[in-house]
Amino acid sequence: MADNNKNEQLPDSDQAFAYLVNAVHAPVFFEKLAQDYGIVAGSDEERMGLLEMAGILQNVRAQDRVKQASAGHSPIISALDELKQGLARSGGYPGMQALPTSQDNLIKAAAHRMVADSPDLQAAAVAWAIHEAQQAGS
Repeated sequence: MADNNKNEQLPDSDQAFAYLVNAVHAPVFFEKLAQDYGIVAGSDEERMGLLEMAGILQNVRAQDRVKQASAGHSPIISALDELKQGLARSGGYPGMQALPTSQDNLIKAAAHRMVADSPDLQAAAVAWAIHEAQQAGS
């Protein structure tokens, strides 16, 4: 899809989405659904439906986490916040590296490494992000 030629255009949003689904979601998301739950999408429409359901459920879960964390009921989240605040005040410690502190950060770090190693995936991700930004603005 893309080589290292900087003058090459990004894929359109449909191409970007198709590439991201095939390169990222299909090997991970759809195979996990099939292996763990026996759920297999029979068409592109069903694949899109499964992705949309996953997105909705992820948003609901994230909102629940924010509500729980803001309510102050989690001693782990409170301890993490205090640790971050203390390190920020003290300037950290020598040799301190930014380490992921949650599963979400670990997933983001893995995704970043995967995108950095694939020019095609990088181009598709950029094109899809542009498409989503345009959709949000309209």
